[in-house]
Amino acid sequence: MVAQKLEPEQVIEQAESLPFPDSVVSYLQGAIGVPPGGFPEPLRTRVLASRSLADGSKSYEGRPGATMPDYDFESAKQQLLTKYPAITDQDVLSYAMYPQVFRDWMDHRAVYGDVGALATELFLNPLAVGDEVELEAEPGRSFIVKLVSIGTPDDNGLTQVGDSLFNDQCLFARELDCGIHSCTCSPLLVKKAPVLCSLVHAM
Repeated sequence: MVAQKLEPEQVIEQAESLPFPDSVVSYLQGAIGVPPGGFPEPLRTRVLASRSLADGSKSYEGRPGATMPDYDFESAKQQLLTKYPAITDQDVLSYAMYPQVFRDWMDHRAVYGDVGALATELFLNPLAVGDEVELEAEPGRSFIVKLVSIGTPDDNGLTQVGDSLFNDQCLFARELDCGIHSCTCSPLLVKKAPVLCSLVHAM
């Protein structure tokens, strides 16, 4: 609503064609049950007017879990192992509950490595040239990173990123600029990937 500057009345009027997230559509289809008091109408009816379940019906009847087949965790694990090198039981559970989210996360990690060491603020608002940040590599071990420069992408989509570490020691890394070559990153990372990559690799 905020991004498209829509009023509540407009959301209801345009519900059939608005690009609602899959999670919203599945909720209105009753994928996680029926909320106390029922679903909001006429929003639900209009959203589902142009959307159906795999069997052609508009929504679930009764409790969805009652008719679901048993989940084959071993088969899912083997399927994941054909694409990803190391899969844990926790990964299989994540995939079972949120398959597309899990795939996006694994593809992102394959490109950028583990960005879990980055603070949320830094992940969402990467450094500008001249900015400094203190990063913790492990308990009791941290260091300061200063972004010195971001070069221009070459023909292969690689950008030279310069960081200043420790006692003004300079580290240069060549990072993939996703604005040049397509990848599985979110639009936010496509725009700011070089800085994030540089910080992650520095750790």
